[in-house]
Amino acid sequence: MGKGQRAREARAGKKEELKKIAAKQKFRSKIYKVVGICAAALAAVAIVGVVAYNTVASTGYFLRNTVAMKTADCEIDNAMMTYYLKNQYYSFANQNADYLTMYGLDTQKSLKSQKYGDGTWFDYFLDLAKKQARETILCAQKSMENGYELTDTDKKEIDDSIANFETEAKSYGMSISNYYSQVFGAGVKENDVRRAMELTKYATAYYNEFINSLKFTDQDLQDHFNKNESSYLKADYIKYTVPGADEVEKKANAKELMDTKTTEELLAILEKKYTDDATNTAISDNKEEGKSEEDAKVLTDEQKT
Repeated sequence: MGKGQRAREARAGKKEELKKIAAKQKFRSKIYKVVGICAAALAAVAIVGVVAYNTVASTGYFLRNTVAMKTADCEIDNAMMTYYLKNQYYSFANQNADYLTMYGLDTQKSLKSQKYGDGTWFDYFLDLAKKQARETILCAQKSMENGYELTDTDKKEIDDSIANFETEAKSYGMSISNYYSQVFGAGVKENDVRRAMELTKYATAYYNEFINSLKFTDQDLQDHFNKNESSYLKADYIKYTVPGADEVEKKANAKELMDTKTTEELLAILEKKYTDDATNTAISDNKEEGKSEEDAKVLTDEQKT
């Protein structure tokens, strides 16, 4: 075989090989294209799924279809639990409005993001809500077993509360549905609030009936206290680092705190000391900026206002 023939065969072999490589690349290109289309389709489906889930969740569907507690005739779902939790939170915030900073609770932040004890403030209020819900559903069940039915007064009080919510929503320029979501939680509707209120009415009726049925004397109360003294004698405490330039001043400040008779008196002294410490710090900062002591005090007073 001559050199020309071998060269032609070699070129023919290369052409064939190139054809095979081109065919494989074309096939792979098709595969990649199909895979890309499928991946894009799956991603689109996933996005649609998330949007659909969030849309459904915002309606409260999952809250209302998740049972938190149940008895023979009563049921509390998560929408109602959310209402009870928010009530605990608002009650605490209103009663302790002047001391929330000392407790470490910021009403402008999420409860789940704020530490409290070994958990968060959300955990704390959820525990209170669970306790309230448990007591409510047990008392409501007894009330229903005794044949209690909501009175016209009960119904009117609930209607009045709902009407107050509507009035408040209008005052903020909000729709009533948005108001419920903002105040009681996403997905909570008027009917959820109404159901929670109705259950509370049933529970209150049994509680009042039970309390009124109890018969006891002052001596009975004293005897019960003597037998269960440790259950009733409790103390609350506030941890506070006593300020002072030296040990003498610290002991004087500590004695002033120890001599208080009531919680209100103690908190008033602490509040004053916090204010005085902040004022003295501000004066010191202003003096460091080159101002006279008198000018520093004047500037500090202006900063406080």
